[in-house]
Amino acid sequence: MRHLHLVTFAAGMLAVSGAHAQQGKQDLGACGQPAALNGGALVLDRQPAEVIGAFTQITRNEPRYVELQVNAPMALTISTVLEGGDTTLILFDSSGGVVAANDDQRDSNASRIIARLEPGAYCAQVDVLGSLDGAPVVVPVSVEGAPPADACIRNAEPAVAFGPDSQEIITTGTLAGSVDHAFTLPAGTGAKIMARSPIFDTFLTLEDENGVQLATDDDSGSDTNSLLEVAPEAEERQYCIRLTGLNEEGGIYALSIQPQAEAEMQGPQDGPDDAVSAAADAAVEAAEAAAEAAAEAAEDSQ
Repeated sequence: MRHLHLVTFAAGMLAVSGAHAQQGKQDLGACGQPAALNGGALVLDRQPAEVIGAFTQITRNEPRYVELQVNAPMALTISTVLEGGDTTLILFDSSGGVVAANDDQRDSNASRIIARLEPGAYCAQVDVLGSLDGAPVVVPVSVEGAPPADACIRNAEPAVAFGPDSQEIITTGTLAGSVDHAFTLPAGTGAKIMARSPIFDTFLTLEDENGVQLATDDDSGSDTNSLLEVAPEAEERQYCIRLTGLNEEGGIYALSIQPQAEAEMQGPQDGPDDAVSAAADAAVEAAEAAAEAAAEAAEDSQ
């Protein structure tokens, strides 16, 4: 259903100058949508320090739009949640182009978009999946600054600043929930990130400084281990890597972050990958041995 609304909306953009032109501009919203479908408007002069929002009323299985007038560059988190319902979000710019879209956020029926926006008019399309045969449904839409509270970078220690010639870092421990590490890469430098565990199936999620998810990986590191590559950028960038268990498992792990210059990432990879893999394996073995020793010591003390 959300695809149907998206196609219909986009088609409406193309028809504004033709068959729909006679409706007059007063009948159209900020992004070209029918003004009758508007469900609220917010003006943002700066990134909000607190959560603000609007309520939209969904009827007859038609989407509603919350208009956002953004008057300065800012990163925003736009969210919807409906108890017992499945919401969707699509963010349009003033030309009708899709900025971002989301259905199920973090395995829930809530929707969330995180985006850095330049000044201009935007419209958040709010919809509910499924047939609405009964009374109208009120869907709250919240807007707050990014990154959101559950973003990786909000929960990590201060970022580690890598240089082009920095050595990889390897951390070990016992996973219980998630482990977050923030890091900064200079211009022209990428990174390889590996997670290994002999106990559980590792899962990696890469986010940017605003909490936008950039990539995920489960088993690219062979077996149940994970591997992600961060491509070099033209300017310095900050990232955050989150390690979790695929099935909410935990146990001994080793996580490595290896910075690599652009030329290294384009060349043969056997040497560096083998070296990092061996180091990570050694770290896992050392952590496992330390955990076993601690367990034995605890038993002896009893």
